[in-house]
Amino acid sequence: MLVISRKPHEKILIPSIRACIHVAAVQPGVVRVAINAPPDVSIMRGELADRAAEWGPPEPPVVVKHRRPRGLRKRLRVASMTLGLARLQLQIGFNREAAAAFGKAQRQLEALRRSLGRKTDKTRPRGVCLAHAAATTRIPVNSDSISV
Repeated sequence: MLVISRKPHEKILIPSIRACIHVAAVQPGVVRVAINAPPDVSIMRGELADRAAEWGPPEPPVVVKHRRPRGLRKRLRVASMTLGLARLQLQIGFNREAAAAFGKAQRQLEALRRSLGRKTDKTRPRGVCLAHAAATTRIPVNSDSISV
């Protein structure tokens, strides 16, 4: 048995089972602990251990597997490379080409967002068309302004 002292808000880690014991609060006669452990690790109070046989074996944990959209990594890499190309084109003064590359990257990222299953974008109000907003926005670059 290991006996260890901890102050409030300090932790004890058990790496072999990926568990963490956090001292939540200390009051006279009571210590509150929070235990974070994987679902397959059973945790119960000592006074309930003898009653555990009455409950039967624990149910196996429910494992939820998330499907990644096909080619997610490749699509992110292509969008990143397109943005890098646009940045380089801006640096050398190819403003129209850079604007086209930014538009392409935006379309790639929008398609990727849709493939991840998000139907609405909560960062902008409904009814605002990003393509229309981008087409009417002028961005200054090196004292020139380009139409995006």
